[in-house]
Amino acid sequence: MEHIDGDDIGDGRPQQIHLSLGLTWTTYPSCTQPIVKYGLYYDRLKTAIGNCTEFIDGGRKQRKHYIHRVRLANLEPSTQY
Repeated sequence: MEHIDGDDIGDGRPQQIHLSLGLTWTTYPSCTQPIVKYGLYYDRLKTAIGNCTEFIDGGRKQRKHYIHRVRLANLEPSTQY
């Protein structure tokens, strides 16, 4: 077994690649828990659950917005979902 020194960065090629995509959108009405369904086949969709945070804009009206964030994990390269 080869010992790998913590300072050894190798040849710079990427390793242990995991593809994911972060989705972010805003709404004015309050939110519960944002959910995104995605996948290759409509009858076998994955469900990604995210979070929602309140944001008050810096404008004169100090309006409340809700920022939704969901991460889609384990995506395949060159694949249309």
